[in-house]
Amino acid sequence: MTKGSSKGQIPFIELNGRQFADSNVIIDHLIQAYNLGIDKNLTTRERAEARAIHVLIEESLFRCVQSDRGRNFSWLATDRGFLPYFTGVKKFLFEKILAKKLQGAVGEEQ
Repeated sequence: MTKGSSKGQIPFIELNGRQFADSNVIIDHLIQAYNLGIDKNLTTRERAEARAIHVLIEESLFRCVQSDRGRNFSWLATDRGFLPYFTGVKKFLFEKILAKKLQGAVGEEQ
């Protein structure tokens, strides 16, 4: 469990031997599994507003991270990126050469 779920996804939970990934799926499953009435005291309008805010934050954050990563590929050659998946010469080539070439190629297009 050092890299994520069995499918490599994060966030995820393991409940009764089954893994559930994606925050929305996790929340929906926990609400169903434990019969949680999280929104039961909210009006229809308040539920709609909560959903709108949730989607706005989720989508905005995703777009911000996506934009930042699109401009800066240095994270690829770190332990948070793809570096842990390579060993030996492949690791060296990826870290020292390929990640920089990719950054240069993408930087020229912007």
